Amino acid sequence: MQSPERPILITVGMYASGAFGALCLLALPLAAIGIGQYSIDEEQVSPNDFLIHAGPIFAIIGGILVVISFAIASRKEWSRSLMMIFWLATTASAATRTFVQINAVSREAAVIAALFASCPSLIAVAVAWWYLYRKPNVVAYYASLEPRESGAV
Repeated sequence: MQSPERPILITVGMYASGAFGALCLLALPLAAIGIGQYSIDEEQVSPNDFLIHAGPIFAIIGGILVVISFAIASRKEWSRSLMMIFWLATTASAATRTFVQINAVSREAAVIAALFASCPSLIAVAVAWWYLYRKPNVVAYYASLEPRESGAV
């Protein structure tokens, strides 16, 4: 029996993840050697400030995206779990960033703002979960990738 073809949206995600991840990672050495202009929250910052404040998140997100791209290209079943981790991490990042920015004014306002800021991301998480774990052709594709060994950890 021939395995199902990779769904088109998974293929698009593979290329987009690889390209965006590579750009995130490329920004880090460019900033380290002072090439380019950098901003955080639409405010111009020095390359050093960019590395200090945004560098870690660029490294984490860029790394996750490159690994996602590799996993999809290599037909790894765990790629969809990693995609869900990415969507959950970006949701947590949006909520945390908003909370930290507003917490100086009011903790209650910060919690409400963080919840509202994460709403679009939560919708994306729900859609990604449905697509990756409930859409029949995607489920069939992932089921065909790696046979699960019983008792494997």
